[in-house]
Amino acid sequence: MNIDTLKRISQPIVEAYHRFMNSELLQRINLSDKIQDKQLSLRWIMLFALIILIYSVTIRYAWIPIYSDNASYQWNDEILLTTNDAYHYATSAKLAADGQIHNNSQLTHNSLFGENGAIVASAWLASKLTSFSMETITLYLPIILPSLTGILVLLIGHLLGFSAMGLVAGLITVSSNIFLVRTRAGYFDTDLLTLIIPLVLIYLLLRVIKTNNFKNALVASLLLTTQTFFYNNAPLLSEVIIITFIVFTALLRRDNLSHLGSILILLPAMVSFDLPTSIRIALIVGAYFLVSQHQTEKDKLQKWTLLGIIAVLPLSNLGERGWSKVSYFFNTADTTSNIGNISFSYTSIASTVDEIKKINWDRMIELSTNSELVFYLSMIGLVLFLLFRFQSILIWGLLALGATSLFAGERFTIFAIAPLSLGFAFILQLIASNLNSININGTTIRRTTVQYTVLAMLALPTLYQNSSYAFNYNAPPVLINDEATVLNAVGEITQPHDKVIAWWDYGYEIHYFSGRQTIASGAASPQQLFTLSTILSNPDSQLVANFAHLLSESGTAGIEKRMKDNLKSGKPIFNGLNNANADLPKSSHAKYIYMPARMIDIFPTIYSMSNKNLLTGEKFPYTLYIGKNAKKIGPQWELDGSIKINLKTGMMNSPQGNIKIAQYIEVDPSNDAKPKTNVTLFKDATSKISLVFFKGYNKIMLLDENALNSAFIKMFFFEEFDENLFELRIRNNHAKLYRVK
Repeated sequence: MNIDTLKRISQPIVEAYHRFMNSELLQRINLSDKIQDKQLSLRWIMLFALIILIYSVTIRYAWIPIYSDNASYQWNDEILLTTNDAYHYATSAKLAADGQIHNNSQLTHNSLFGENGAIVASAWLASKLTSFSMETITLYLPIILPSLTGILVLLIGHLLGFSAMGLVAGLITVSSNIFLVRTRAGYFDTDLLTLIIPLVLIYLLLRVIKTNNFKNALVASLLLTTQTFFYNNAPLLSEVIIITFIVFTALLRRDNLSHLGSILILLPAMVSFDLPTSIRIALIVGAYFLVSQHQTEKDKLQKWTLLGIIAVLPLSNLGERGWSKVSYFFNTADTTSNIGNISFSYTSIASTVDEIKKINWDRMIELSTNSELVFYLSMIGLVLFLLFRFQSILIWGLLALGATSLFAGERFTIFAIAPLSLGFAFILQLIASNLNSININGTTIRRTTVQYTVLAMLALPTLYQNSSYAFNYNAPPVLINDEATVLNAVGEITQPHDKVIAWWDYGYEIHYFSGRQTIASGAASPQQLFTLSTILSNPDSQLVANFAHLLSESGTAGIEKRMKDNLKSGKPIFNGLNNANADLPKSSHAKYIYMPARMIDIFPTIYSMSNKNLLTGEKFPYTLYIGKNAKKIGPQWELDGSIKINLKTGMMNSPQGNIKIAQYIEVDPSNDAKPKTNVTLFKDATSKISLVFFKGYNKIMLLDENALNSAFIKMFFFEEFDENLFELRIRNNHAKLYRVK
């Protein structure tokens, strides 16, 4: 495609845009006079930034008093963190500051200041500049850092011509539902900085458009060499914005030499090759000097820009791994592992994580704006903003990414909040701009005073709604003091080279509190999840012990090879793996299995991953049901309003029909002794289903025979295990630790 072809394609679009802007309709309503730039001085912008900071901190701090006096949610005199992932980055921060945890310098972790290293570096720097503990730093930094996102939205609004609108948009951004939840106190995660690079890039490109100075592009391109330091997926976000800038230039500014030069300067930052930073910077600086020397030669710049785009886009992160990255979130089906001529079907990791499962339209609106009215007004405002400030098209890339939440999970709505906030603030600005000065009792109130007052009044209902949500948000930390105490004890009774087997999310806390290496924390593979599921779910104690040994010593490859060899020779899949005399690797370290009480709610998901035909992906029928709303009325349990079990007769009535359960078990836990059980057997039971009430956890479950005898249920709740294979090392109602002999 040459320049002339590009002009022919874009010309109708450009002409239609200009016809609309010069239309009689717009001239009649005289909107062009109502939306003149209203940029305030730097002093006002600094004051607005301070307001956003104070507001953002205040609504996030409101969560602190809820748990500040509750010892159950504290550790080292500070409130515990609020997500599993927070402990991942907090561990890196502790390692960066102290070098080891529980005298273990062998704990392997991601490069401390590599990808996603900015959040770790912020805590490390705070620890060096202050005397605060790492517990305090990682709890309170998430209260402070989100204001940076709101301030950048303010600067974008100011640059586009409306300083007060930028303030409103910044306040709405920091208080929006999804952003508040994912940047609340103790949420020490990359979401705190996810939007920083995209918004800074948008701001710098808008400065290119406004000032026609491609030095802004040089700053932007150099900044992009550090973008993965802030967020490892930032290249995909920044490239969407750069491509939008290219489209804007092609449509409206293809003869603008500063824009053409800016694109050439940005292109080296888009190359996905793993180039040394010094070489990438050299390419960027070289492009800058090339543009500087030929900045008056339009034909050369147009040709170089077009050739550069054609050459670089296929080599960009978006071109090379964009679809695979997105499809990871879109694909929640089974994944297949091929070795030899046998393929195993494993459950995709994406299907195990709630936040990356698709959401509906109403949920997206709730998360992004907390109000259907505000959402649709925001969209109208964005369209109007695009018509009158076409350069605002640069923020639409983030909106498009936010829309993928409908298919790829609620976490993506965080990208839409800045565009929607700007769109909503613009429509309020447009309404306020139509007001004139008023006279009250002989006193004339200036037009600008009236407009800013009305703008504030129009924004208050939304800010009040968002603030109310923030002040009423009371989700607890992800674990409690008792479990933290157990995890700390793990570090005291184990050796630095020992390994702890646990469900993958819990590895983060194990690293943080005990300083011990785990299996599958972080980027777990489907094979690892299958193996962990088998260890936690299988009723065969010998198989559980052998799987734990093999996983810890040789990883999943050895397990998978043995299963496939069995199938090739016509033997049962676990043949030999469940044998006391199985040929196992020599033990090089002690192995432990960690079981926390909070795994109860996700155990049905864990159980389902190994309870399937690995060749076909078909799940075997089973019963493992946890009642969410259960109550006991006389001799009868009622579960979720649809299941009733009579404890005198054992008859269960459910939508699936009426059957008689085999037994009713009550389990009464004790921190100091083996749990007590009370069993009621029902004669002539027509099923193998048991109803089990776990006192102390307030959990009631329906389990078939295999689920009831699964390792997690038996070892955690009943403390029933083969003493030749396992040793109970830590007994606590909230977590148990077993050593594999």
